[in-house]
Amino acid sequence: MTVPTTDDMVTRLIFHESSETLLIDLSSIHVSTREQVDIIFNAIRNCLHEYDKKLDVIVTYDGFSVDDEVISYYGENLAFFQDNIYKSVTRFTTRTIEENQIKKLRKYMDEQNQEFELNLDTKFIDDRYMLQQNTILGEGAFGKVSLAIDKRDKKKVAIKRISRRKMAQVNATEYVKREIEIMKKLKHKNIIALVDFIETDHSYYIVMEYCDGGSLDIEYNQYSEQEAWKIFVQLAEAVRYIHECGVIHRDLQLSNICMHNGVVKLLDFGLSDVFENSVGITCEHDSKRGVLGNASHCAPEVLTEQGGYNKSTDIWSLGVCLYRLLFGCFPFNPVHNVFVMKYTVGLEEEDLSDEVRDLLRHMLEKSPNQRYTIEQVLEHAWMKKFKD
Repeated sequence: MTVPTTDDMVTRLIFHESSETLLIDLSSIHVSTREQVDIIFNAIRNCLHEYDKKLDVIVTYDGFSVDDEVISYYGENLAFFQDNIYKSVTRFTTRTIEENQIKKLRKYMDEQNQEFELNLDTKFIDDRYMLQQNTILGEGAFGKVSLAIDKRDKKKVAIKRISRRKMAQVNATEYVKREIEIMKKLKHKNIIALVDFIETDHSYYIVMEYCDGGSLDIEYNQYSEQEAWKIFVQLAEAVRYIHECGVIHRDLQLSNICMHNGVVKLLDFGLSDVFENSVGITCEHDSKRGVLGNASHCAPEVLTEQGGYNKSTDIWSLGVCLYRLLFGCFPFNPVHNVFVMKYTVGLEEEDLSDEVRDLLRHMLEKSPNQRYTIEQVLEHAWMKKFKD
């Protein structure tokens, strides 16, 4: 164990300009005085002085320890830096920091309304799932999706960690509960499978099957009509299934569609809801939140707040997905072009079949009453065009 000194701290700070990330190595340091805390944070402050922007910061705490007398002072400095200097919540990696030190620092950070996320290099969740180092699969407003290994069968899984504190701050805790209840009842080859759900004092962990192909949300990735057909037919089957199960997705977009061994998987039911009638549901309890999901995928009636989410709004979003697969861009950009139905690229401007143009027109129909249902989509002539 070593005590922090000004000269030693210079060697422990590594700035990666390309990623705007500062790596701080506090391995094997023991802090016993306020002066030593000041040395650490003054070194960080001096390092960042020339950069007029906030940075992502990764702190390595292998073998790090702080005396009880100064742990609150250390936490106070850490909270200040997270609020005023760091671009995002500090990410901590460690193998040997003592558990009681973690609990004390986490308690202090909670009291200061600060996020403290501890990612162990070999961290186990529920003593079953081993998170893999540096394998973030995706990131959202309330958490991250990481790769993990199930100890029981050695299979890969994807684990979505959601901060309980962040969800509570926006009164969205019910969304997590609803997502789990929906995923529990969905069993379909084109729907991501729920493996497990774990709750801790600080986080929710949604354990899902792992998709090796990644999401389809690759900007300007334009597919041939036949390639788009192979994807879209499976996606439409997934939407038919969830509608038959009384579920509206409400966030259909390419970033929520993955491929696994050539099979389409629809995922992320965090904004989904259930309905009990034939039309769908007007989600009055969500009206205060405005547009859910990506506005570029929202139906006109949602954007103008003249209608709520229902099965028809899923069809509009499905049409946006098909358009993006075929044209490599959003159909209406900027979004307000939807109100005059001014396409980014006109349906006649690409070398496409008349059948797919007709299907797009019926899905991207401004009037929800005249828009196709999922049954009409699946019965359309284009859906059988490349069947053999």
